Amino acid sequence: MIKKTLSALFCSAAVLCSAVTAFAAEHGAKTLDSSGFNIFSLLPLVIFIAVAALIIYIIVKIRKALRSATGRAAKNLLTAVMNSAADRRRNQPFGSRSAVRPRTPSRERSFTPRTTVEDHTAEIAAAVREHDKDFLAEVFLTRASDVFLTLQHSWSSGDLTPMRTLESGELYSIHARQLQHFSTRGQQNVIENIKIEKRFLHKYERAAANEYLTAYLEVKMSDYVIARASNRLISGDTSAINTVRYLLTFMRSAAGAETSGNIPTHCPSCGAVVENFVIGYRCSYCGSEIQLPDDSSDWLLVRLDVVKKSTAVDNRGVVIQK
Repeated sequence: MIKKTLSALFCSAAVLCSAVTAFAAEHGAKTLDSSGFNIFSLLPLVIFIAVAALIIYIIVKIRKALRSATGRAAKNLLTAVMNSAADRRRNQPFGSRSAVRPRTPSRERSFTPRTTVEDHTAEIAAAVREHDKDFLAEVFLTRASDVFLTLQHSWSSGDLTPMRTLESGELYSIHARQLQHFSTRGQQNVIENIKIEKRFLHKYERAAANEYLTAYLEVKMSDYVIARASNRLISGDTSAINTVRYLLTFMRSAAGAETSGNIPTHCPSCGAVVENFVIGYRCSYCGSEIQLPDDSSDWLLVRLDVVKKSTAVDNRGVVIQK
């Protein structure tokens, strides 16, 4: 409406100015009629219309500027609120939006984001063994390391098939899409010279339906991209060894944990009782090395995070929901 009014005032001022100029040029200071009305008496009206149009124009510009500034401020505020909400969601326990209610007073901890990843292996192992007596932290960490190595080798080869039974369907789809990004460009992301320098249990969450166990891995490796056809280096450095920190979160059914029975109890060769099983265990009677069965872990990898300087780390260790 203001724009239409402004346009009308400008048009009126222009028409009157044109009429006054044309009439003055033709008749000089003569009157329009016999009453003695002088053409230049219209000049105040023309000036008034022009000034009014200019004022309205300035008001419109100011309103537009204010509206733009307000819009940007509102957008920034909305973005901040959404980011804050997203952070809160990420910090909630996996598989649940409910508040964390520790089972015992000793586990009452509020979540304060940190940038360092703390080792809670002993505490977590004790908590898991409360309902899974066969759980061994070293066995789980070995399994987590094997899954990580399998993922990196599969990624480098461009074939994720070995990961189908080791990670959730959702995470497998994400990795497949990421790998396709390189494939469509004729590129290969090579991960090699992998060496796991440090590993421990970082966090354990138990809910009614599922439980989640997060392992920390500190890894040294080479990471670069080449052209698949010519092996030409596209990015990275083939000789550089980078240190990368990972958080691998695994999930399994809480009900299944009650009867997991993953740890060997007898030697498959001679039948002797296995005591205090560890990775690399050898039978004290026949000397055979006892391996974990292929299905010894029903934990699925559901999340893989790279720990950066800006990463907000949840160091609560054990979180039990009732």
